[in-house]
Amino acid sequence: MDSEYGLEFFDEFEKSSKWLAENFESIRKKFEGKFVALKGEKIIVSSESYLQLKETLEKENIDLATVLIDFIPPKDLVLFL
Repeated sequence: MDSEYGLEFFDEFEKSSKWLAENFESIRKKFEGKFVALKGEKIIVSSESYLQLKETLEKENIDLATVLIDFIPPKDLVLFL
């Protein structure tokens, strides 16, 4: 990975992360309990299963390293760490 591509990738990742955080509640209403793949400020794929999401991205020739993948938890989910 050359440094120019690396910087572009991290800029895109940061943009996606920021957009997800700023729009989380509206995203949760539509994608609650699903895995989502983001590219920039857009959800390009969603699925109830990570494996299905990964397969869809691969079928569409989208490099997994170029998208942000996250899980949108249900509002009432409680995690014990």
